[in-house]
Amino acid sequence: MLDAFFPEYDSLKHTKGFWDIYDNRYIAAKTCFSLKEYRKHFPTAHQISKTNKELDNFTWFKYIEFNDDNIKNNIVYVYIDNVPNKENKPIAYVGRTLDYSRRNYDHQNLKEDSVYKYFNSLGRDVPEMLILKTNLTLSESRYFEDYYLHFYKNNGYYMINSGVTGINSSSIGGGMRIWNYGNTYIEA
Repeated sequence: MLDAFFPEYDSLKHTKGFWDIYDNRYIAAKTCFSLKEYRKHFPTAHQISKTNKELDNFTWFKYIEFNDDNIKNNIVYVYIDNVPNKENKPIAYVGRTLDYSRRNYDHQNLKEDSVYKYFNSLGRDVPEMLILKTNLTLSESRYFEDYYLHFYKNNGYYMINSGVTGINSSSIGGGMRIWNYGNTYIEA
């Protein structure tokens, strides 16, 4: 990922003091979509940035707040696999998003995504998501995500959602895609 900025990155990253240089941490952080991604891919750089209280400098990690309940731009969706798992239960994943295309792409292509992991472990392609509700405000989407999560769970589905979602969570759903190096490369 950093090869475009540091052609000699592989040899430099193990050099003592490499992450002590603010510019190296800044460039590494710029290649990441989120703070979670920065922490995962560059744990040493992240720890130094945290210790030095620099994380607030990386403003692209801050998501725009989508708390305007007058805007109806959220959708709630589900992925279903009716082939029973080892507990003899069908599988479901319920989610919500502002950006159908991006979220569907992420579920079908990101190796760390729970939907991708599940279908990949079976050697199958991820199906298209099924849209349950559209034109929802943030509050409505939280409510219906929680409603459908419990609906499928109570109807015998094994839920593969990995994060806490729904009414009693602080989640606002997936953040917007930020145009960093990695996402620009994917889009191109």
